Amino acid sequence: MPEAQKVPLFNYSMVFHQTLIPIWIENIAPLYSQFAKLKKSGIKDLRTYLADRPEEVQNLAAKIEVLDVNEATVKMYGAKNRDEFLGKLDQMMPTMDQEKFTEALVNFWDQDDVFNLESTHYTLDHKPFTVIASARIPKFDSSELIIPVTLTDITSLREQEQSLTEALEEIKTLRGIIPICASCKKIRDDSGYWNQIEKYICDRMDVMFTHGICPDCSHKLYPKEDKE
Repeated sequence: MPEAQKVPLFNYSMVFHQTLIPIWIENIAPLYSQFAKLKKSGIKDLRTYLADRPEEVQNLAAKIEVLDVNEATVKMYGAKNRDEFLGKLDQMMPTMDQEKFTEALVNFWDQDDVFNLESTHYTLDHKPFTVIASARIPKFDSSELIIPVTLTDITSLREQEQSLTEALEEIKTLRGIIPICASCKKIRDDSGYWNQIEKYICDRMDVMFTHGICPDCSHKLYPKEDKE
C-alpha cells in the first residue's frame, strides 16, 4: 500500500487574516457570566426582563468584547489597520437598535443555533452602511466562548428593497377610485387641486407622454382634411 501522505498543518491565523469575508473575534465569556447571575437571581424570561430595562441592554452589550478583526473588516470600515479599528470602534457603531439587539441577546439566552443582528454601522469617514453580524451560538457549558462573527454588507440589498417599495407605492396610487372631471377630464389630487391627466400620471410614475390625434378626434377637428 502506498504510504499515506502527511496533511500539512492548517494555518488558521493566515486564513483569518487573508479571507475576503469580514470577520471579527468576540469574547462572550463576560456575557455568559452575567447571564448566570441573572438566572441565579430567578430571571427566566430575558425578553420580559429587558422590556422595562433599556439600560440593562446597554450593560449586557458592553459585556461582549471585540478581541481582533481581519484585514477584510479593516477595509470595510475604512480603517488604516487593526489597531485604529479597535481604538475607534465606538465611532463606527455610535447607536444601537434596542429592539434588534435585545433579540440577539435573547438568541444567546435561549441557546438558539445562530444569531443574526442587522444594524447600521459607519465607516471612519462617516458613511453609513447596513451590516448583518452572524455567528453560531456556543452552549453555556462550552469551554470555547471566543467566537468568530462574520459581517455582511447588505446596504445595496436594502436600497433595492426601498426602491421596490417606493415603486409599489407609486403603483398603488393609481389603484382605486380616481376623481376625474366628466367634462375636461382633469384629475383631482389628494390636495384638492385639479391637474391634467398627463401631469397626474407623470407625478406618480416614471413615464413621459407624446401627443398625437386619434382618428375620431381628427375627423371632428379636421373634417375637410379627412374628406380629402
